[in-house]
Amino acid sequence: MSTVSSTTSTTNPYLIPYSTSDISGTDTTSSKYSQTSNGTSKSGSTGSTSGSYSQSLVSQMSGLDVSSLVNESMASDVIKLNSLLAKQQKSQWIQDRYRSIISNLQDFSSKYFDSSSSNYIFSPDVFSVNAATSSNANILSTTASNLAKTGTYTVTSATLATAANITNANTVTAQNSAAFSTLGLSGTISFNINGSSTPVTYDLSANGYKTVSQVMNDLSNLTGANFSYSELTGKFSITSNSTGSNQKLNIYEAHDAGSYTNASGTVNIQYNSSDASTSAFLSKLYNIGTGTGETKDVSASGNNGTFTIKEPGDTVATSVSEASNNFTIDGVSYSFSSSFDSTTPVAINVKQDVSSAVSKIQDFVADYNNLVSGINAVTLEKSDPSYAPLTSTQESQMTTSQITAWNQKAQQGLLQNDGTLTDMLNEMRTAFYTPVSGNSLTMRGIGLSTADDYNDASKRGKIEINVKQLTAALQSNPQGVADLFTKKSTSYLNYESALNVDTSTDKDAASKAIAKRSSEEGIFQRLSDIEKKYAGTYIDKNGNQGILLTKAGSLDDQYSLTRNSLYKEIKEETDAVSDFKSKMTLDAKMYNQKFSALQAALSALSTQQSYLSSMLSSSSS
Repeated sequence: MSTVSSTTSTTNPYLIPYSTSDISGTDTTSSKYSQTSNGTSKSGSTGSTSGSYSQSLVSQMSGLDVSSLVNESMASDVIKLNSLLAKQQKSQWIQDRYRSIISNLQDFSSKYFDSSSSNYIFSPDVFSVNAATSSNANILSTTASNLAKTGTYTVTSATLATAANITNANTVTAQNSAAFSTLGLSGTISFNINGSSTPVTYDLSANGYKTVSQVMNDLSNLTGANFSYSELTGKFSITSNSTGSNQKLNIYEAHDAGSYTNASGTVNIQYNSSDASTSAFLSKLYNIGTGTGETKDVSASGNNGTFTIKEPGDTVATSVSEASNNFTIDGVSYSFSSSFDSTTPVAINVKQDVSSAVSKIQDFVADYNNLVSGINAVTLEKSDPSYAPLTSTQESQMTTSQITAWNQKAQQGLLQNDGTLTDMLNEMRTAFYTPVSGNSLTMRGIGLSTADDYNDASKRGKIEINVKQLTAALQSNPQGVADLFTKKSTSYLNYESALNVDTSTDKDAASKAIAKRSSEEGIFQRLSDIEKKYAGTYIDKNGNQGILLTKAGSLDDQYSLTRNSLYKEIKEETDAVSDFKSKMTLDAKMYNQKFSALQAALSALSTQQSYLSSMLSSSSS
């Protein structure tokens, strides 16, 4: 056997490996019927004849090698079996190579299209070309989107927005880490929240083993307001969840319910003064109740914050009122942690830096090119008919490295010009060139082009970047470039929703929906959809998955493992091999019986001839 060397490169993580499956080479059935020779002529030697048969010929024939004769007769069965095994082997190799492509597509998708990935390409940070720096990040931190002007912003003063707050005027000695029971409160407390007729209850006796902090957290979850205790001030407080003037917090006795409305941002906590446990709880911790010096009904309103900001180019600062201390204006996001006045203004410097965005686009395109290169390699490689799957007998005469190299050559071309893979590559290429609805930018306009080098077919479909042109596009229209790559469809929020539209009145409704979604999407969004179309593990309303999973399945997806066309094909081929092996067993048995019977008959004939010869010799003497 000839030696074949392997030159597979390991530099591209998306190259498709050759399968290590060795079905035909490990099946030793055919080797049971291999031809052997002991140097004896099958036809016997010629000698003098006596009548129709000479004694020497009959004697020689009575010593037939039945095993060799059976093996010779099984030769056609062995050829047929090896052909069936070779067919099964090729199907297995094809399935394994498809599965490698599926794995590569899913790995690429996980890296760039999974929101939990550090390389998530749709993250707003990827295409953010503006960086904002605060002169005092301890009291004001900022970020800037692509919509922000570059230059210096000045925040001359800030009064923080506040939540609605009710705090006990009296101090209570406690510790957040101490058991709540140390406060001497017990029984079940009850409140009606926002006018609900069904009260929420909390058993202080049963939960007294919990710490003060844990009980406060439990009550916060039950009521929709924040219950807390400060060891520093010794005061229990209740506050609204959000800040702003629309936040209101009311704690009132039951018969005053009609005086309060349940407007947005309002938390109404109603109690019954006849409930001893609830009254004791409110009285001790919040000074609310009917006792001397206590308030029966308590209300609080939150306040908006006031912030004075001067943007680049402005001569005077503008005062704004905001319900939150975290807000965005003109593309700049402000996050205030404390108030300050005009004696300590904070400056924000916004400058443009597109290098990070360019680098991330380059990284994505490099991996995309590797992915395309890996698929190109299997669709462009040519088969060599002189390399067929090896039989076990052939492998027994080769080294392990020779077997591996031979099997790799035998796998080449199995997916040459594969229609499914060619369609997928064409769709990926088209994703770059099809205009994005509502976006005037084009792929070529921002410095991207495909490497259609017909002298090097392996480069087909790869993307080339003119870094200088891409940098200029990001500097002049950063949001436009971001939208060209990442814009989302407004008609269909995800690929699955387009795929699963009602087709009862229009059989083409799904394809139309997918086309509509694609026209509205950015380039990278389209590539994400293409990956789902071919390697997605989702299950549509018809029970189908991605095209390649339906064809070959995946070891990592139990649903597709036995629901794919190649699985069925390989099973049929496996059954055909099994059935033929059963036939071979019967054939071998038949041949063995026939040749054994012939051997016995010839042996008897030889004995008779010897007897007759002996009798004739005695008569003549």
